[in-house]
Amino acid sequence: MITEIIRQAAAMNGINFGSGFSEELLDRELNFPIIWMEPFVVTATDCNYPVKNYTVTLHLLDLPSTDSQPEYEALNKKIAEITMSLTNVPLILSMVKLKTSPNKYPLTNYGDISISFSIEITTIDPE
Repeated sequence: MITEIIRQAAAMNGINFGSGFSEELLDRELNFPIIWMEPFVVTATDCNYPVKNYTVTLHLLDLPSTDSQPEYEALNKKIAEITMSLTNVPLILSMVKLKTSPNKYPLTNYGDISISFSIEITTIDPE
């Protein structure tokens, strides 16, 4: 469920989606910009309520541009747009501990720029 929620948020913001371990980025043909979602971690569940807590690690990658806007500033703006679109998802109860970190080196063989970010998401699990 959480993977589909992130996929939809990316699509709503015009960003491609992929998932897997970050090492797999080197072996993939990618369309930029892309959000790459690493396997999520379920950090808590409640047996009495259909609630799950996830820790999600994402990488937002894009190719360097020739715009005057600093590239990492543009990526941070996209991260803000994605997290804002997640606040509109009825199944998400909360999002906390958003941490972002620009990556010093490309994550792919395309010479990308990227920011990695993690977030803790609490959802209602309808299943």
